[in-house]
Amino acid sequence: MNTSNDSCCDQAGDQAISENLNNHDGAAAKPINSSQGCCGSKPNGQGEVSGEILLPTTSCCGGATEARSTTELATRSSGDRSETNKELPVVVIGGGPVGLAAAANLVERKQDFIVLEAGGRIAASMWKWRHVRLFTPWSFLIDPAGRRLLEADGNWKEPDVDRVPYASELVESFLDPLAKHDDIAPHIKLKHKVISVSREGHDRIKDGRRNEAPFLIVVETPEGPQRLRARAVIDASGTWTTPNPLGAGGVFADGERQSLEHIQYGMPDVLGLDRERYAGKKVLVVGSGHSATGNVLSLGELAKAAPGTSIAWGIRRVSPTKLWGAETPMRLPNADF
Repeated sequence: MNTSNDSCCDQAGDQAISENLNNHDGAAAKPINSSQGCCGSKPNGQGEVSGEILLPTTSCCGGATEARSTTELATRSSGDRSETNKELPVVVIGGGPVGLAAAANLVERKQDFIVLEAGGRIAASMWKWRHVRLFTPWSFLIDPAGRRLLEADGNWKEPDVDRVPYASELVESFLDPLAKHDDIAPHIKLKHKVISVSREGHDRIKDGRRNEAPFLIVVETPEGPQRLRARAVIDASGTWTTPNPLGAGGVFADGERQSLEHIQYGMPDVLGLDRERYAGKKVLVVGSGHSATGNVLSLGELAKAAPGTSIAWGIRRVSPTKLWGAETPMRLPNADF
């Protein structure tokens, strides 16, 4: 259902634009009907020159129209919109490393913003795999704007830039202090899960003036559903809560949905919190990326200490040798490929 107050004007303008751009003899756009008003004829004969079209300037059928050139229309459609809805905040979805980096940069640029984090703490997804060592050193993990904010306070000491930390260290040594900064903390909303993002007053079909409409964000909060309006949205929600299914091509494998209680995605804490789930069991690891390799290595360590633990590793490659860059496959205890 169209909820816009100027729907007939948008339709009129869209049709006039279409007629004008497809009119090869250069004649002015024709009105939709002969009645007066924003959907009607041109006042005082204005716009009767080649390359001009009618655009409504008031609400539906409210009266005045003005002629604007197609050049001006193109500029307005693709040009700078930095002033559009400037009274509204920028909404950042996700309070992890990328979301907080965005917040720090918005602080430096003196922009109003809100950070929506679905979890009960910042970097809630990363905290679930805090036992994992990252792949890059500190020098690649610290956002420059975030560093400047923390250094300005004088109470933060930068870690050894050449060291590769665990996820828990990144959260505790950088993200937690950054989230508590006076310029960021008041803008963070925990337990605020984004349900949908759309353009206010526009459905999936209606396109007239879409870029000028503010974003409408539906959020699930402890107090119930809320709607927020924003001039821009930064999606930093990540992929932890939307893992790839086991099947090829991004679809569920046969029987996967029925077996979800027996499946864990990502990198469970095999040697720690999740030890009892895997000790003494035969475990199938599916995939050949870094996460799968890390899981296999952890399960290999578990197999040394827990009798009966065995590993099956399912990959789509013809040979697993390229996984570790050697001609001779790496030896893993009780592992089957």
